[in-house]
Amino acid sequence: MKDKESFTAMILAAGYGKRLRPITDEIPKPLIPVGDRTLLENILLNIKNAGIAKFAVNTHHLADIISDSVAASSWNDSVTVLYEEEILGTGGPMVNAKEILNSGDGFLLHNGDILTDIDLGKLLNVHRSNPSNLVTMVMLDGPENRVAVNSNNRVVDILGNLGKEEGSKLYTYAGIACFSPKIFKYLPGQAENASIITAILNLMRENPESVAAYIPEGKFIWNDLGTVEKFIAVHKDISEGTLILPPLSVETKISLPMQPLQQQGSGRLFFRINAKNESPDKILMCASDDNVDFDRFTEIGDFLYKKQLDVPEIFSINPKNHTVIMEDLGDNTLYNLVKMCETRNEIEELYRKVIQWLVKFQVATYGKIVPENSGDAGEKFPLRLFDYDYLRWETTYFRENFLENYCKLEAKQLVGLNAEFDKMAKDTLTAPQVMIHRDFQSQNILIKNCEVRIVDFQGARIGHIAYDLMSLLNDPYIHLDKDLRFSLFEYFFNLLAETPLLFPLLEQKALRSIMAIVHPAALQRSMQALGAYAFLSMKKGKKDYISFIKPGLQILNETLQSRKEYPELQTLIKKLFLSSPECSD
Repeated sequence: MKDKESFTAMILAAGYGKRLRPITDEIPKPLIPVGDRTLLENILLNIKNAGIAKFAVNTHHLADIISDSVAASSWNDSVTVLYEEEILGTGGPMVNAKEILNSGDGFLLHNGDILTDIDLGKLLNVHRSNPSNLVTMVMLDGPENRVAVNSNNRVVDILGNLGKEEGSKLYTYAGIACFSPKIFKYLPGQAENASIITAILNLMRENPESVAAYIPEGKFIWNDLGTVEKFIAVHKDISEGTLILPPLSVETKISLPMQPLQQQGSGRLFFRINAKNESPDKILMCASDDNVDFDRFTEIGDFLYKKQLDVPEIFSINPKNHTVIMEDLGDNTLYNLVKMCETRNEIEELYRKVIQWLVKFQVATYGKIVPENSGDAGEKFPLRLFDYDYLRWETTYFRENFLENYCKLEAKQLVGLNAEFDKMAKDTLTAPQVMIHRDFQSQNILIKNCEVRIVDFQGARIGHIAYDLMSLLNDPYIHLDKDLRFSLFEYFFNLLAETPLLFPLLEQKALRSIMAIVHPAALQRSMQALGAYAFLSMKKGKKDYISFIKPGLQILNETLQSRKEYPELQTLIKKLFLSSPECSD
């Protein structure tokens, strides 16, 4: 005997998710992460909160991943996974699940790509409130308003098929609806490809008042996660706290086959993919549409990979979606490894290994690059110049974000710095120019299988031969004492002395003389870092970066006190360092 008070539910999860490629080449769309859960689990939770306890989920694309994930979770006893050898559309899956869906008073159909917290209990109440409701569709004023609803909240037309839109208001179908078992009269007798919209239209032709519209009121979440852009936007909303999902209420949730990784200062998102139990894992990188460095990342990555310079291998690229799937280099960043070192010797050994790689990088690319927009590059790789304008951009960035916005100094107090910043840029350009990583610091350097690997190289340029070295040694993320920094400094230039390609650029100079060449690059890098920490903490709300301002300011002050070329900047930074609350301890 049927329990006439109960409803069942079906989630459509068989599709290929083509607009989400390359994500959906690895992960079925219902299992993409949204915050701390899969999209499928958010749907199941929302339906369960409406009082429904029995579910059907259809599968086709990457079906084993869905079925294995459900089987390993606490949802296994309440979810029946139904595999389709061929995709059955939106109506055929209901026929395939007819035994489950026809076991109660009615059933709810939910598209598998909808992120929402709409109160589905209210939907069920609206559906039950009128015996003539054979279908109740969730409607909203959204991106594709093509369903006509009259003043009595009855659906009168869909996509103009019935010609009854006059006097009605157009809405977007939210991909969620309640059905009476009577809908099966309008579906095929056997499981085959069929459209639920066609079935609803045929029902309306016979019984025009049988389809109701439920239009949620108040504030609610609804997002069709059909594109990479929407996927990125949702994760940014979650990370910034503007989108809060209801808490998980199950002990053993559906495991995330794509784990969100901690985001750094960039606007990109990173996820670790381990959907097929393959080794090695893969990393998905998603960049927003306005990320101008996306093409540079893939092009520079390809150039360095061909030079066997230890960047991650790129497996697939979708330029339209600004997404890349690449080799996972693991979590052994230089930053993490140094934190685990017990002795100074261990730290120095790590850094020597990294410096060996840096020299190898400069040698392998020397003579193989050419300034961007310099004409026919031939076989050489075109690369942006770290030129005067960009060097002055760095110091302006430092002045505006750190000195003015963070330290609250007035612009008129800083006018005298412009002449020193001009000199610093010109001094920086007198040094030998090579390919530089541009952000060569401890969180962008990894050790995998005892080899140095690098990431975040999209900012690479032609620049000062020691800019990367000073990024490494004067890194606010890791405090290295002065003696160790100078020892590593010596090690770098001693390696260069053994390098026939690069050492002639510096001529045969003593290390103390070389310091004068290196000094402006060290200052440029330290100021850029402080500008970035101030910008990220104050403009982007990433308050964790405030903790790096103290060591960054200390390094800048030490560098300035060691030489006297920039007296006004030297005096200002010393005063800030001594008076700064971050440095008072």
